[in-house]
Amino acid sequence: MGVSRLAPYLLTFALATPALADQNIVYMAQKGDVSQAFEQYIGSQCHDFSVLQQLALATIINGAASRDDETRLLSLFGAGISLNENCLPPLTDALTSDNPQLQVPAMHFLAQFQDDRADCAIEKALGSNYLLVRLEAAHLLASKRHANAVQHIESLMYKVDPALLPLFPQLYAAHGGHDALNLLKKQLYHKDPAVQVGAILSAASAGHDQLLPHIRTLANQFLFKQQEAATVALGIFGDSQSIPRLQKLSNSPSSFVQLAALQALYRLGSQELAQKIEGLALEGDLYAITALGEVPESLPTLITLFDHSDPQIRTNAAIAALNLRDPRCLKPLLEVMIKDKRDLALQQTSSPGGALTAWKLVPSAQQNFKESPFNYELSQRHRETLLTQASQLPQEDFLSLASTLFDHQQHDLVPTLVALLQNLNTPDAIATLKKYQRQVGAPFIRHYCNLALYRLNEEGPYADNLKKWITEQQDTDLIRFRPTLPWDVSKSASPHQLTPHETSSLLVESFEALAQARDEKSLCILLNAMNQGNEKNRYALAGLLLRALQ
Repeated sequence: MGVSRLAPYLLTFALATPALADQNIVYMAQKGDVSQAFEQYIGSQCHDFSVLQQLALATIINGAASRDDETRLLSLFGAGISLNENCLPPLTDALTSDNPQLQVPAMHFLAQFQDDRADCAIEKALGSNYLLVRLEAAHLLASKRHANAVQHIESLMYKVDPALLPLFPQLYAAHGGHDALNLLKKQLYHKDPAVQVGAILSAASAGHDQLLPHIRTLANQFLFKQQEAATVALGIFGDSQSIPRLQKLSNSPSSFVQLAALQALYRLGSQELAQKIEGLALEGDLYAITALGEVPESLPTLITLFDHSDPQIRTNAAIAALNLRDPRCLKPLLEVMIKDKRDLALQQTSSPGGALTAWKLVPSAQQNFKESPFNYELSQRHRETLLTQASQLPQEDFLSLASTLFDHQQHDLVPTLVALLQNLNTPDAIATLKKYQRQVGAPFIRHYCNLALYRLNEEGPYADNLKKWITEQQDTDLIRFRPTLPWDVSKSASPHQLTPHETSSLLVESFEALAQARDEKSLCILLNAMNQGNEKNRYALAGLLLRALQ
């Protein structure tokens, strides 16, 4: 690789000058002879963290200047997880790429930096040839409340297909500034009902109650979609002035408006209306069942639905009971948490006004979602969210669920499950980790539990196990990414983050634990993996090393 392709980055190296004896190592790294530089460094007698930082930075910069898109993507991942401001140049340079799969992750990593240069680069991404990139840039700037965000969003709004206009209320609501809210108010009266509905729901979810008088007006409109959205918003805002109107809407010919009004009145203190919502739930209304997730007195009704013959009803009742933190939900919830031959996926569905939600089970998910990997990934994120919610149940019940998932080897949930047990950090949680760290026939679970016990500084062979396993795995492909989700698809997921697949995640987290140890043996294992292991791995490892040495 020629020095000329690295020229934009070489200025970075002036920020940290190594000792004179190590300048040759750094010079080789700057030229692109990273492997030779590592060989010479490993042969030295002691560690110099300044030189190590230079080597790690050189590795990322060389990868970012590659002509191979996979190498560049892995380098961006290393630059992003490093959280090192010296990695800003390769991230900003990626925004000039003609590949949106490089542009979007680079933007999201840049958004993590509190740096004007990063914000400026994201702003320039609004000139991308790809609409997806421009929308993502607009969302990031809105979330950061960038000074020019509203101007850019409004300009973009007039250039897109009208079908995309309902997305823009979310951007203005996310910004929340004076100019943004003025534009959001205009969208409440937009000629397109879908834009109106988007504006109502965005204002409510962001808590912009200064728009409440306008939403009251929209609750009087004759279109059911606007009525439904406005009714839910009035309940979210706790608008007692609207009680008479809500009472009328509770008798609406639209079942969705009727349920929205009953839910809003319940939130405003009319607890006696819980029985009406329960009645709708017992009739099989999935949206009503979901609404019971905030009605504690409805638990007996939900429990009766656990044994219903319809799996859709069972699942919605279980999730509603989980929201009420009742551990009896776990038995029916296993239908979603444990994969079997039915290959069920979990989808969230919305009412016509978009204000009410329910859950839908989709069988044969891999086949049905073959052409839409977003939906399959979104189902996985929903399952992880449910598992996280379950960790708030009584510890005995959560640990029972954890054992069941381990016993059924639900590998796709293991990273989240082990992290939850590690965070719980109680004697019983640690005992569960130790039990499955010794599980025969389940190496993935065993190694993940071992990693958690190492991080918890538990006494035992966990450090030696970790180092031995990493040494054995250093030739393995480290990173395989899960599909990324646009910001408007999932509010709970981490949109467009480069999230490693569960097997990749174990390797990344294991190397991260070693990098944080900063002892000589751990650093030697990490450096050998970067130098002699799979070449594709070295970029992520360089990022982990940079972060650990800061």
